Amino acid sequence: MQKNLYESIFVLDTNTPSEEVDAFIDKIQKLISAHDGEVVKVDRLGKNKLAYEILKRQYGYYVSIEFKALGTVVMPLEEEYRLSDEVLRYLNYRITTNQLKQREKDLSRKKVSAPAEPAKTEKAEEVAK
Repeated sequence: MQKNLYESIFVLDTNTPSEEVDAFIDKIQKLISAHDGEVVKVDRLGKNKLAYEILKRQYGYYVSIEFKALGTVVMPLEEEYRLSDEVLRYLNYRITTNQLKQREKDLSRKKVSAPAEPAKTEKAEEVAK
């Protein structure tokens, strides 16, 4: 079977100590690896305001994990999220080929539209000395 690309986004309680946040992220990565998955990217998006209160919390710590795995990893992953007290919300979804193509287009547009560095003039070099 072919492994699909997935993204798992979850929001942790901001009252959770940073050591426990790191431990939970490692636990999720190990769970993915245990089900023949491969973690591609982990983004710690940090503390952000929630769109609405969840359990009387206004802020959450956002984490995004992108991984390649078979579809069988999703159920144990969601079960882990449901049983964990630190997780306020979670979302798992499969990234389609159309979404991958769109990402590549967006990246190429950013590279093209990024301004080039201005050439250093002699005056700028003299000031830098």
